[in-house]
Amino acid sequence: MIAGLVASAWGAYSASKAVWLTEEEAVEIAATRSVGDTFEEKLKAHGVQSLLRESRGAARGFTLIMIGTLLQAVGAVLLMFA
Repeated sequence: MIAGLVASAWGAYSASKAVWLTEEEAVEIAATRSVGDTFEEKLKAHGVQSLLRESRGAARGFTLIMIGTLLQAVGAVLLMFA
């Protein structure tokens, strides 16, 4: 049981890291030439901001799953030794 919870927590952590994008990565993926010439102009583009928002939201969700899973594991360990 504990191994499964730890595996779930590790999976959520790995997924969180995988979906997290830096501003540079988001600009590279979503910005078009018509948006602007400078990095700051491209960073303000709707597509880039949307991608960053979705990335951050997904990472937060996976982080909450990881925390909840670890709390369940702690509770299970405490019950085993109670």
